[in-house]
Amino acid sequence: MAITAQEAIVAKAAPEYAHYLEVRKQAHSAHGSEASTDGRASGASVAAVIAVLAPVLFGTAAAIFLLVGYVLRLASPRIAVASSLITTGWLFAAGTAASVLVTMISLLLTALRNASVSPSHEDGAMTQEVAAARANWRQALRRRGLEPFLRDVRKAANGGLDHDRAP
Repeated sequence: MAITAQEAIVAKAAPEYAHYLEVRKQAHSAHGSEASTDGRASGASVAAVIAVLAPVLFGTAAAIFLLVGYVLRLASPRIAVASSLITTGWLFAAGTAASVLVTMISLLLTALRNASVSPSHEDGAMTQEVAAARANWRQALRRRGLEPFLRDVRKAANGGLDHDRAP
């Protein structure tokens, strides 16, 4: 029922939602102008792409070399290529472990660096303004949208039960 009445419920708090979007847009544009002067480009860097691809590629190569090497060794223990493939496979497995370790350390350092950035006083005020606008919107949505809808549903449900009650 609520899904079918979603547009009507949401429309009751439309002015507050428009105000919330405007405040959030202003806060985002204030952060965007400061972040653009930072000199960092958006998007994935080459190091990030390598950090993601290296373990996958090393692991795939290790699995292929080890599988082919051990299958050749099972087929004929005298084949010299089998031991070379197995050695290469174990080297790629070591490369996989090393690249996973480097990726995890870089991820940890990135998380620590981003967590240590504290917002300035202006950013804190803007964040509080966004939070207040969001709280106002949610309160209006609850009071003018959801509560009347639920009251109407309850009245409709109780209306069907009234004929069963004794006077």
